[in-house]
Amino acid sequence: MMTVRLFILVLMTLLGACVAPPQPFSPDYVEALAQIPGIQSVRIELDGFAQTTALEYALTGALGAHDLPAYIGNEAPKGSYILHIAPAGTKATARLTDSTGMPLGEFETDLDGAAGSRALAQPADQLARHIAEKLMPTDPSLVSVPDARVSVLQGQGAPGDGDEALVEAMNRALRGRVPLDDAPSTENYVVTARVAVKRQGAFDSIALIWLILDAKGREAARMSQANQVPAGSLDKNWGKVAEQAANAAAEALIPVLRQLPVVPPR
Repeated sequence: MMTVRLFILVLMTLLGACVAPPQPFSPDYVEALAQIPGIQSVRIELDGFAQTTALEYALTGALGAHDLPAYIGNEAPKGSYILHIAPAGTKATARLTDSTGMPLGEFETDLDGAAGSRALAQPADQLARHIAEKLMPTDPSLVSVPDARVSVLQGQGAPGDGDEALVEAMNRALRGRVPLDDAPSTENYVVTARVAVKRQGAFDSIALIWLILDAKGREAARMSQANQVPAGSLDKNWGKVAEQAANAAAEALIPVLRQLPVVPPR
């Protein structure tokens, strides 16, 4: 199975009393899409922008909202479409090609690398719509199409109430966005989390791995999150931390779930 990584920019905050603000969770990756036929993805290349972080966040989010997993640069899997964006005066030019470099379209956009996330939201969505129209026969954000069914299974390894809190938070994050079942079956995929904690002096290193499994338990996708928190701060209650982790993970997983075959491979 070839392993690829999907770059999603995530900013998360942990709530705690009298502690220094923790570092954000590391960027999340969806690894190993199992090369499932039919999944289309886009590699984003930003050229000539002084600042790219807000652009990356806006573009990956906008393309994901149109069910197109978006990758940054070399993290893209083989066969991804390529979206090259460069400044052009007060605007920017976006060129879409297939994986071999064959031109598929060119678009003028109001994307500004110096703008904030709010100002980038509308032009990023407009560009994502154009890309979706090119790559999909029908834009799935505009017309209802069947989605694969999903159940969320309690994971393992989290201290305190973490395993229960994470599954409850992921159910809330996915509800209304993908079809949810109460339990695993031969007709659905499973989303679950594995958690590892390692004490390092005054901090605990937390590693979360979110998995999408098919009906036979085979891995269809994997996503990782990591952070350091004050030692022992999650030994009892995860609270908002579980909510924030699940919400961030869902933004990366949903575009993949929406492109999986409706019935899991047998």
